[in-house]
Amino acid sequence: MDKVLNNIRDYLEGERNRLLEEIALRTGQRIDEMRGGDSFTKKEEAATAYSENEKRSAHIKTVQERITELERALDKLEKGTYGLCDFCGKPIPPARLEALPQTTCCIDCKVKMSKSPATATSYRR
Repeated sequence: MDKVLNNIRDYLEGERNRLLEEIALRTGQRIDEMRGGDSFTKKEEAATAYSENEKRSAHIKTVQERITELERALDKLEKGTYGLCDFCGKPIPPARLEALPQTTCCIDCKVKMSKSPATATSYRR
């Protein structure tokens, strides 16, 4: 079992590091200064730059959320609670952990949360 947990830890840490590098690359990118041209061209370039910046920001937010999930799973590994649902405390089926090593809740609780997201915070142990 220790070897399985070590493999899971290696995967979670590797994925977290990969995503952190991705954020660093994306946030390091700069939108080039607008080049000369008529006012229509400048407005079009500004709109394109704004749109690209919005896409980049949305992607970064998604990646940061994924990193949070990975870090939560790593924390559970350290505390010895990995594989137990955060909400009901029951064991998470191995097939679910294999498919989503970063998951911290069982299917039943995930379904309940998706039906009523407002109860997710009160449902947490």
